[in-house]
Amino acid sequence: MLPPSLPEASCRQFSLSDIKSATDNFSSNLIVGKGSFGFVYKAKIVTGRATTFVAVKRRDHNSKQGEKEFTTEL
Repeated sequence: MLPPSLPEASCRQFSLSDIKSATDNFSSNLIVGKGSFGFVYKAKIVTGRATTFVAVKRRDHNSKQGEKEFTTEL
């Protein structure tokens, strides 16, 4: 869910299934970093003939950072 400050029209939303597919089910081989919220993965989004690489941040529920801080980074 997007924070109210971000209009839905400006942000593309993905299903969990799409994200799992793009990150090869959050494969450790695709980890590009770790932040205070959890791991960051390199993901490949394929739309038609276009391929776009993006970063996917997966929140670690054991993180000391809260959901508010996580959504601030969106």
